[in-house]
Amino acid sequence: MRSKALILAVAFLCMAFATTALAGTLSWFPTPILGTSVYYDGDVVVNTGPVPYAIPDDNPGYSGGYDSDYNPFPSPSMTLFFVGQSVATGSGVWVDPGATYDIVGVFLQLSGPQRTTTYGEEYTATTDPCCAGYVMEAFTSVGNLSMLTISGDPLIGLSSADIGNWTYTETWTNQAASSDTITSTDNFTVAATPEPGTMLLLGAALLGLAALRHSRKLS
Repeated sequence: MRSKALILAVAFLCMAFATTALAGTLSWFPTPILGTSVYYDGDVVVNTGPVPYAIPDDNPGYSGGYDSDYNPFPSPSMTLFFVGQSVATGSGVWVDPGATYDIVGVFLQLSGPQRTTTYGEEYTATTDPCCAGYVMEAFTSVGNLSMLTISGDPLIGLSSADIGNWTYTETWTNQAASSDTITSTDNFTVAATPEPGTMLLLGAALLGLAALRHSRKLS
């Protein structure tokens, strides 16, 4: 009886493991971060304000959603852009080693011309023990992470026609299991370029916000 019970227990554990493997581990770490540009220097760095947001490199050992050695108090994802600026984004994702994913990023203008810009790529997650299980992603049209768009014009040098409300939606889907998918949507606004005095006040406010975040972390 004991051997039969042991066999049943082992079979149950195998079934549970198989179910978990099929379910996938696809999840955000962190969700997409919007900024005026993105570049790679070992981390994917998003220019979000006074202190850039660095998405960690391919090392599952990090636990903060950003590389604490690079910028322990990063500026948050941007929600307001001005004419003349550009829009880019970076994200981090837990993945299944060896799985192949379709990745699509869509910028959609909700008013005015309602233009759409779509980025996309196919990615096969590495099985290399050094960095299996995690990947950084960036959608931008400038810098050392620049990518070609599937359709539409890239959001470089925003114009007056781009003024209004927008959404950015990023989706990852496992090609071998369509139910293994994640989606994140961010809202942002494009506004007319403010007067120089207003820009100085805005910069001071952002620096004050960063200082406040820092002091709260220390307290």
